[in-house]
Amino acid sequence: MLLRVKVIPGSGTRRIEVLEDGCLLARLNSRPIGGRANEELIRLLSKRLRVPKSAISICAGSTGRNKVVDISAVLEWEEIAERLAGRKEGRDDQRPQHL
Repeated sequence: MLLRVKVIPGSGTRRIEVLEDGCLLARLNSRPIGGRANEELIRLLSKRLRVPKSAISICAGSTGRNKVVDISAVLEWEEIAERLAGRKEGRDDQRPQHL
């Protein structure tokens, strides 16, 4: 499955949103130096989609903000969108709050 991803590196937050046009918007903490932002994008997608990092590769745009990412795991678009929406944006480590 090929996905279009617009990346905002150095944004101070980590989250992925599905835009109305079906493109993903990834806000990353890492700066685009030495491939760090690309590595963070792959880690974040792997965690949110629950697929191994080895199943994700950047096909185009590795040095730009607009990327094409290939997810080699067998997932339909609906399942990808559902997994990305499964958590509140920006909080990968949420735990229940105790009163």
